[in-house]
Amino acid sequence: MAGGKITEIAGGNIQTTVNNDFNVYGDTVQFNPGNKMNMNGDDSGVTFGNKPLDAPAVAGKGSVTKAYFAKKYEKKVVKSTEEYTVAKGDTQASIAKDKGVDKAEIPKKPVPGKKITIKSYENKFELKRIKSAILGSKIFLVAETTGLIDDNITFQIIGSNNTTFLKPGETASVLEGGAEKTEINAKVGAYVTKTEFETPEVFFKNKAVVEIEFKPKSDDTKKDWIKKINDSKEKAAFFHLTVKAQGEKEVTYSNEDDAIKGNSTDKGVFQNKADLWLKLKTCFCNRELEKDDLVSLGISDKKAGDFLDGMNAAIKNYEINTCIRIAHFVAQLKHESIEFTASKEIWGPTADQLNYEGNTNLGNTETGDGKKFMGRGLIQITGRANYTSYGTYKSVNFTDGENNLKMEQPLYAVDSAGWYWKVHLSPTNLNTYADDDDLIYVTYRINGGFNGYRDREKNLKKNLNAIGSCANKDLSTLGTYLLSTSKCNDSKDSVWKFANLLYGENDAHSGTETSKTAYSRYIVLANQALTPLKAKKKLTKNEEKQKTKLESQIATATERSQ
Repeated sequence: MAGGKITEIAGGNIQTTVNNDFNVYGDTVQFNPGNKMNMNGDDSGVTFGNKPLDAPAVAGKGSVTKAYFAKKYEKKVVKSTEEYTVAKGDTQASIAKDKGVDKAEIPKKPVPGKKITIKSYENKFELKRIKSAILGSKIFLVAETTGLIDDNITFQIIGSNNTTFLKPGETASVLEGGAEKTEINAKVGAYVTKTEFETPEVFFKNKAVVEIEFKPKSDDTKKDWIKKINDSKEKAAFFHLTVKAQGEKEVTYSNEDDAIKGNSTDKGVFQNKADLWLKLKTCFCNRELEKDDLVSLGISDKKAGDFLDGMNAAIKNYEINTCIRIAHFVAQLKHESIEFTASKEIWGPTADQLNYEGNTNLGNTETGDGKKFMGRGLIQITGRANYTSYGTYKSVNFTDGENNLKMEQPLYAVDSAGWYWKVHLSPTNLNTYADDDDLIYVTYRINGGFNGYRDREKNLKKNLNAIGSCANKDLSTLGTYLLSTSKCNDSKDSVWKFANLLYGENDAHSGTETSKTAYSRYIVLANQALTPLKAKKKLTKNEEKQKTKLESQIATATERSQ
């Protein structure tokens, strides 16, 4: 090798060589601790300039701009879009079944020859920043960065007050991958492969993300945390984050939104302000709810404030006092009241509403009763008879004068729903079936059928996800709703209606059960009811009518179950 000369080194790179001969395959430069530089190779004829050789500067810079707590939420996203020309004979149901989409995506009366756009959807997840969490729930730690892809970030969860189980500045022990840790590591960009999220390659490119269970490993320690939280004035514990980037890059910790003026953010302290602390609470069991608890269940901030007192009173008075009961109760109320925005029925009048007038089954015996006693309250109590029954229970005459309007007030709107839930259907108490996670039966008893069932199901699953962890029930095992495991499976009316629901959906939501399964079950139950009618020599008019109806429905069920 011809002699070469290194004259300057900067940023770990050779800046200048003399004769440009310093590239023989056997010649390497090594930087060792102590700023020493060795030459290895088959030729030592390399000289160094007189400029002092310093250790190479750190290659590149990076920053952590934000760090926060987050939670995973389900999101419906478009999977594909197709232009389809309607063929002669096509119906809404036939197109939906052929394309494997919900009927709602297809026009009710598709016109032959006309092009329609058909969208198919899939469920993905997204991360959203949170201000509170339930002890034991799964949440995420997130750090937003620049220039740190593939570098590791170390998180610590720091106690922000001294009213519960940590002193200020102490580090909380939580579970990550089943192991208890006080330092949790995550690689920037690692989540770009998590395809269960929407556009992970974009959203997670510069983020370090790690999922934790916010609880200690020991059950005894967890019970101690629960006791200390419940005994505290705030009924909560508060936390912020510290973040440290691992590696040799020069890292700054800018935190424009969250930094306290005058507080050094170069230490990687994030969310260390009272209004930014994560509020850790116990589960919903046997405690009053706070406004942010209702907000976490999908109720708007304003409506959560309006109905909070009524909700807490109903929870206490009607024993809707566990996570699973509250999840079911709120899921039904959200559907019945259009997300807590309507405490009375929207009056058209529709054909069904016109039938309220003079309907003795509803107790409407006087002129004008139909409109006067329309559905009111968050569960839509309807009819003079129900207003009277609830009034007797509350010692208030809701049928007198304009007292019927009181049912729209937040306190009565929630209370009447609680009364219907636990008292009115006696001996049935819907708390019992909420405990069993029997959404199908709870819906049937509230609605009389399955109108809006999928919305109620969606609400319930979101509620269970929002609560996340319950001290008394494993919520992760819930959320599968089958007719065969429901109390409805023993009633021919409910089985018939649920079979029709699945059939109308082209079995798109039925999971392991199909409309064929449900119709087959109906045939068994209907034949049990039909057998004694066939055995009678003479039937009353009502029995004859019942027999005709059963035979007709059995014929339909038989055809649809093939």
